[in-house]
Amino acid sequence: MSTPVLGSNSFLVTPDVNGVLVLTTATGAQALTGTTNQIAISGTLGSPIIGLANNPILPGLASLTLPVGATADRPVTPTTGMLRFNTTTGQYEVYDTAWLSLSGILDKSTVQVTQTSLVAANLISYSVPANTLGTAGILRFKTGGTWARTAGTGALTFTISYGGTNLWVGTSGTMTTGNTTAWTIEVDLIANNSATAQTMSGIITINTTAAPTTGIGGIPNSNTSPFTASPIAGSSAVASTSAQTFQVSVVATLATSTLIKYFHTLELL
Repeated sequence: MSTPVLGSNSFLVTPDVNGVLVLTTATGAQALTGTTNQIAISGTLGSPIIGLANNPILPGLASLTLPVGATADRPVTPTTGMLRFNTTTGQYEVYDTAWLSLSGILDKSTVQVTQTSLVAANLISYSVPANTLGTAGILRFKTGGTWARTAGTGALTFTISYGGTNLWVGTSGTMTTGNTTAWTIEVDLIANNSATAQTMSGIITINTTAAPTTGIGGIPNSNTSPFTASPIAGSSAVASTSAQTFQVSVVATLATSTLIKYFHTLELL
């Protein structure tokens, strides 16, 4: 394909090897660069401006690439509606008086975790990227599995922490030899209009279908069985502007107990 010959009043717009549009005239070439609400051309060819219509429709079937950069690369003076991908947090984010991460699944797994000893097992230990919660974010954690007792009578102790601060610790009622039951956990960690204040609430349910002894059942944010400690509610003053670990662990009071976690999800709402 031959190179077109440009007259003094003609121009050619073509993409370069990186997909950047380049304006070529008889006197030289200049890349087209984006500014607010327009595409501007500046440099040796002068500074013409190509305006964009309101509510433009972008053609094509493949994709549109958003600005990608670290937290440190955010605009110095952001305005409402800015949208970008933050490589520091690994999240899409939008600006609305503050930078907010868009909702989505932070972590999920169907890898089984089995706890059969008196050493605590982590049901999840996830490093939440810096600034993920912001001042209005909510982390929602869900998990579930089974609990079986092969000998003796014992209980389970759950610990939920964020940033190394224990938000809640609770011990269940007991279950005797030969019984198996299902359990689930669902908790929300909520930013309280501050990047340094969070509260947590939630529920642990241990089913009553397996003829357990005492205290096995749901706990809808109350001090009722199966837990002898406080309900699933807590608060902390952890700075979520830094990466912090969200962790849920469990340990049995007797080694003759098998707890299996079948799944978990961690969402940002």
